[in-house]
Amino acid sequence: KNVFIIFVGLYFMKLVITPAVSAMSGWYTLAKGEDYLDYLSEAILLTVWEPVFIGALLMIYTNSRGYRIKSNFLKEYGIKFDGADLLIIIATLFVVGTLLYYPPLRVRVAWLLTIGTNEVVTPVVRSWRDFFTANGRQLPLGIIDTLMMKAFYIIRVLFTLMLIEKIYHQKWKWRKKAFLSLIIVLLCAQVTTEANGETILMAIGLILLLFMIYPKLYESCGKAIIVFGVVAAGMLFALKVKGSSGDTQSDVTFIQSISATMNAYMNGPVNLAIAIKAKENYNMFMGIEEILGGLPILNRFFSGYQTSTIFNEAFWGMKGRTDQLLPALGQGYMYFGSVFAPIIQFFFIIWGLGLEDLSEKAESIKVKGYFIFMAVLVIWTIGNNLSHVMSFFIRYFPGIIILYFKKYRVKIKL
Repeated sequence: KNVFIIFVGLYFMKLVITPAVSAMSGWYTLAKGEDYLDYLSEAILLTVWEPVFIGALLMIYTNSRGYRIKSNFLKEYGIKFDGADLLIIIATLFVVGTLLYYPPLRVRVAWLLTIGTNEVVTPVVRSWRDFFTANGRQLPLGIIDTLMMKAFYIIRVLFTLMLIEKIYHQKWKWRKKAFLSLIIVLLCAQVTTEANGETILMAIGLILLLFMIYPKLYESCGKAIIVFGVVAAGMLFALKVKGSSGDTQSDVTFIQSISATMNAYMNGPVNLAIAIKAKENYNMFMGIEEILGGLPILNRFFSGYQTSTIFNEAFWGMKGRTDQLLPALGQGYMYFGSVFAPIIQFFFIIWGLGLEDLSEKAESIKVKGYFIFMAVLVIWTIGNNLSHVMSFFIRYFPGIIILYFKKYRVKIKL
């Protein structure tokens, strides 16, 4: 299972690399709050308890299922287009056309290789109330910007999968098909947004797909591809950290910047200590409201005080900022206490396994690829809190609806 492999690798980073880097940096963090280091010992104990708890539950879960699912054979569709392909092409034209027609929206996208210099820029948009004003005509509507970005995230994956599928069904040698597909994945991964991590996860998920549909690719050069990917991801991470370190004090070292970043994204002990401190201001109704507020439509009625809010107040020592990520283990600690704090991460792993099951059962390359990408997305965000991962799932769920129309054939007359 790819999910298990990624799970073990991430926990090595979480349990070995992150604490080591944190200790080397003198437990440095961007936090401005006070007294959070008093909770560091408890945070370390909770971090050690997490893999024990999750490992025990995984043994029970996998043994009860008799876990083994075989991949289905892919159906031969040739070069024919289906209903999903048509929707993907329409969505792609909408995104490209919007970016061409409204230059202000082009700041939303960037090149992955410029990750160290990318800045989060919000374009100026207009309300529908300004539709008929002279100045308003020169700016895009806010709803256009929102729809364009939602479509961009989905079609970036589905458009790549559509090309991979068309190549797979060509009567070429597998080496040629695998090589072209790999080039397409790398090229499509170059177009990114401020969410650089999702772009890298897309590339990982689709390369895993290539290993599934071209087994000889993995046998011949799979290890080389993985090593290259790890080195490239490490370099991009270093560029990202170096680029973002300019927002901190000038005397912050590179290792301190890495410590702050890894504590944020890998459930590091320092950020977890801040989450433990923040529980002083938590109550049960806050958790219920937060879970309901993470669902579509209900978020209009339940969007009050949340665990991420009190975490950021403890982190920054003031109100108003909400830009730091609450660790999943910290959120579980607030919800369920010390013993059951890792239950959220266990839920992510089971979720990822279920998505990988759907990928293995699928008879369409687009479906296989989309579900393995979502499995990677869910398992890789194991350091993120429940609210954050639910937002990822809601973002990519419309892609599943698009794939539903793959059963309809489209005849194209030239």
